[in-house]
Amino acid sequence: MNWRSGIRFYFRQNLRLHLFLAQLRKIWYSIKMAFRSFDLHVVINGINFNKVEIDDHYEEAHADHMNDKIIIELVKGLSHQVFDPVKEYDDGLKVFVTEPLIWSQKPYRLVWYYYSGSHELRVRTAFRTRRRQ
Repeated sequence: MNWRSGIRFYFRQNLRLHLFLAQLRKIWYSIKMAFRSFDLHVVINGINFNKVEIDDHYEEAHADHMNDKIIIELVKGLSHQVFDPVKEYDDGLKVFVTEPLIWSQKPYRLVWYYYSGSHELRVRTAFRTRRRQ
């Protein structure tokens, strides 16, 4: 084996490992997270979403001022708009942070994401912010 074939072998194995870890990460997050599902039709970034899944993460620190009803209203406010992701992953995951979203005259931050090709929008967390940006 010459050095060129050794480098090709290394990159081929590294790519396989990277793809395997990406799939493992996707499976781990779907098992680890507890979601509540709601049937809701919204169009965001030109994609028709027919289901919104809310992670229970917000209940750990923001249960005193946040609930599923408010999050659903914030997601409805995203409809028919275009947003740029703050992070994109190789497996098609796109993560967004949107603020300020005004509901009941109060500003909120919403952290949400979806996988390319999916019609399910997932909300990771939402909370009130102190100031409007």
